[in-house]
Parts: sequence; C-alpha cells; structure tokens
Amino acid sequence: MESVDTSKSCRFEELANMFNIGLTAAENPMFSLPLTELLLDEKMLFLIHIQMKTIKTSAPEASAVSVASGLGYLAYAQQYALSAYDCAIDLSLDNVDVHVFMKNGYTAVGYTLKRWGERIAPAPGLARDGWRQEALHETYSRTLLPILETASRVAAIPIRELWGQLSTGLRYYMRVWSERASSDCLRHALEENYRYLREELDPSAFGMKVNPYRRDPILTEDAREPGKMIPLKSACCLYYKWEDGDYCFSCPRLKESERERRRIAWREANAAN
Repeated sequence: MESVDTSKSCRFEELANMFNIGLTAAENPMFSLPLTELLLDEKMLFLIHIQMKTIKTSAPEASAVSVASGLGYLAYAQQYALSAYDCAIDLSLDNVDVHVFMKNGYTAVGYTLKRWGERIAPAPGLARDGWRQEALHETYSRTLLPILETASRVAAIPIRELWGQLSTGLRYYMRVWSERASSDCLRHALEENYRYLREELDPSAFGMKVNPYRRDPILTEDAREPGKMIPLKSACCLYYKWEDGDYCFSCPRLKESERERRRIAWREANAAN
C-alpha cells in the first residue's frame, strides 16, 4: 500500500469528523490499546468493564453491544471510502489503535491508523468487482469478526446481536449519506456498494450462515409523524439494561401493543402542547 500525501488531508478531516478515525489520537484518552490486543480475552474484558462503568450497567452483554457499536465506525469508514474516495483503507488489525475518550461530556470511541494505506479502485469491470469484494471481505473477516468473536465469548452474548448493531448503524449512515451526497454519481456509488455488501458478500466474512445486512428491516409507524414508517433496529441495543434505561421505541423486542401505547401517549402529550 502507498503512503498518503498532504493533498489527501481532506480525507483525514472527513473520516475524523464522521467516524473518529485519524492519524493522531484525541488528547488524554481514558484507555488506549492496539486493536490486536482486543483479541485477548483479558483485554476485551478490561474494555467491557470500562464501558460498563461509563454507560452505568451491571450487564457485560450491554457493554459488549456498546463496544460493537463503536467498532462499527471502522465498517462505516470503509464503506464510505469505497464510494467517496474510490479507495479501500488499510484497516488491518495491526494498523489500528483504539481509544476511549471524553467528548462533549460523554465517552466516545476513536481509532488511529499507524500509517495511511490505501488500494485505489481499478477501472470498472471484473477487476473492480474483485477489488471491492477483497476490501469488504478483509475488513469484516480479518478485522471486525475476530474482535466481535472475542466480545461475544467474554460477555456471553450471541454474535448475531453484535452484528445487528452494525447493520442498524450502517442503515442510518446510508440515509444520511444519501441525503447529503454532493452528486448523483456519489449517491449511486453509495447505493451500489451497499447493495453489494447486503446481497453479494459471502456470509463467511461474518462467521455467519446468513449475511447480517441481508434482512430487510421491519417497519413501524413513527410516533411523531402519523403515516410515516420507520425501521426497527436490527437487534436490541440493550439500553434497557443501562441505569434508568428502557426499551427503545424501535426495539425489535418491544411488543407492538407497548409501541402503540407509547405512540398514542406521545401524540396526546404533544397535541396538548
């Protein structure tokens, strides 16, 4: 992989702003580790215990979900880079450090790259299809999967629940990116690469029998806008296991009768105002 030059500084700024990924770490992190160390049960357990304190939960599985959500930034950054930069970023395990730090009064997860490396997309055709397949398969199977397997094991939570956090997160970012795309060309590239991820990337990249991005979300009526349908989350975020937490309105575990009760209560409260 080639080293980046200063003309690509805009990429650094964009990745830092959207995904907390850059070449320099935030000041005074609470916790920093090479990503490779999160393959060790004791290091992952240490991170999970830190997250348990910061999100105020006694449930390791809720903390593991939080870790998975933060790990999603790497997946989202690669997905965006394929479309916006026509390049695949080097997100190999030995090139990434992870940091937990305070941001606007809350804990946040960020990543630093030890070196900037990228593979530029070839011209459209079979070679480009192979480049995309390799970039996504490597990101998921060699970087994300081993870490999620460790989190799943030490927190005793099914890995499908952790992949579900990434599926929900990327669906959100796809909506934001599509709305903010500077051109139809970029919007098309985003949609096409997302389609490939969902429909063509082999489930083995996720250590699953079914690609976790494949399933279409269940829709429900928004509480705020009658008639507007919104997707349920792909998996429960376990917010109800946080201190003073509850089931989210879009939680797939929430009974539809309870969702309807909340919907009615919200509309009556706002109608009175």
